[in-house]
Amino acid sequence: AKTATILATPPVIIAGIVVYGEENGQLKELTRVWSKNLPEEIMRKIPTWKPNENKGIEKLRELVDKIREVRVIVMGRPKLAGLPRKKPDLLEVKVGGQVREALEYAISKLGKEVKITEVFDVGQFIDVIAVTKGKGFEGVVGRFKIKIQPRKKRKTRREVGAIGGRSPAYVTYTVPRAGQHGFHRRTEFNKRILAFTENGLEYTPKGGFPHFGIVKTEAVLVEGSVPGAPKRTIVLRIPARPPREIEAPKIITVGIPR
Repeated sequence: AKTATILATPPVIIAGIVVYGEENGQLKELTRVWSKNLPEEIMRKIPTWKPNENKGIEKLRELVDKIREVRVIVMGRPKLAGLPRKKPDLLEVKVGGQVREALEYAISKLGKEVKITEVFDVGQFIDVIAVTKGKGFEGVVGRFKIKIQPRKKRKTRREVGAIGGRSPAYVTYTVPRAGQHGFHRRTEFNKRILAFTENGLEYTPKGGFPHFGIVKTEAVLVEGSVPGAPKRTIVLRIPARPPREIEAPKIITVGIPR
């Protein structure tokens, strides 16, 4: 038996295209194109949004010799997953391959929906990027799990024994100190995809998941745990450090708590 996490994955929209040139050895944006077929909630994210699809595509093809990198602007729609969020999420994603081919591919996808099954396969490994649960300001015991000092400690027990020597007269970054715990952006490598489902109700327990509810859209079953709060946006990507190839898993049954 293995633990797994259900992630709601409503389709995303390719909202725009951004192209970058090179100047002084660094990338510099040349232009960006916005699709004219976007839902109204884009105005909540960008109040000054104006579509420029027709003229923008012509300009992209004129600049093709100066382009060094092509990216698409992906728009995630949390409200499709049943979340009480009206403002969409925007993310730039690089399109690989030769510049001309990447540009034409991005143009062909502009304004269209993309499902998770078009990007990933069952059995594939992915990297998960998310912001962890915030714990607020915590001491060294809660933050670094250090040993609590003996009962006869002179001052306080929930602290480190020493923060450093008299000389050199500074505290190194390796010494546990109190501070912010959680709400950090983290990347976990090589999470395996176990299954996809068109209807998230298949994997939803009776009464829904705690602090989330019922999975109403497409969903993916990922092996292990995933950082972040239940309603937080999560980014899935192709693995940066892929392991050796492994065959797709065979799922016999999925145990749902009732």
